[in-house]
Amino acid sequence: MSKRPHAPRKKNQQTPTPQDNTEKEADTAPGQPPLITNVPPATPNCTESNKRKDGPAHWWRTWGTWKRVLEVAAAISVVVYAALTYLQWHDLRHNFEVDQRAWIKVTYTFSDVPSVAEYTPVHLNRSNVGKSPAIREEIQYVVEFVRTDKGPSLVLSGPKVGHATALFDFPGDTYSPPAFLFDSKGFRRGITQAEVESLRRGDTYISVFGLIIYTDQFGTHWSRFCGWRGYAARNFEAETCTLWNAAGDGDRPK
Repeated sequence: MSKRPHAPRKKNQQTPTPQDNTEKEADTAPGQPPLITNVPPATPNCTESNKRKDGPAHWWRTWGTWKRVLEVAAAISVVVYAALTYLQWHDLRHNFEVDQRAWIKVTYTFSDVPSVAEYTPVHLNRSNVGKSPAIREEIQYVVEFVRTDKGPSLVLSGPKVGHATALFDFPGDTYSPPAFLFDSKGFRRGITQAEVESLRRGDTYISVFGLIIYTDQFGTHWSRFCGWRGYAARNFEAETCTLWNAAGDGDRPK
């Protein structure tokens, strides 16, 4: 029986890679341990794993944040306490001044029956009812005959304005300066016959109003006053006179 001749073997056309050559050299090198190519991954750090598990730390859990919060709260408390202390001190000082300052009070004495040629139908009874002396006191006033259905003019300007002054006034002191009538040129005048008859019929009434400015140890003060009197049984529109009365501190009111 004849044998078939063997077919020639085909050469491996795959080109060996450098990695294959290295592995072959490692396998054939005598006396050398084999290289370990599959290295297991390192064990992750427990702390980092816990942080990733717990998530990022919240801002309110840190001491630094609470420290800043407490510092801000303490600063606000100091400011509020200082403001309250100042307000209390201001109130105490104001109450002390109100109690100890000078107070000028004005009342009026009108003639019972005005007569012709009378220059002073009313006196201003001025008294210091406070606890401090009044210094450099100045009084402005106007005496008017007002129609029954109207109120006083309450104008402290012009030639009809009277003036009175006082240099020093102790607590409890009282004096009654006369309030004069003035004509359109600023001269004193007496009551006319027509004015007397108008008062008796009730067509008019007498009004006196004015302003006092004075100084004491606490500063400058002012007081507005207005009084009136009718001489017949009539209704008089004198409400504006009553509302004129007021008192205050500092510069004169407008």
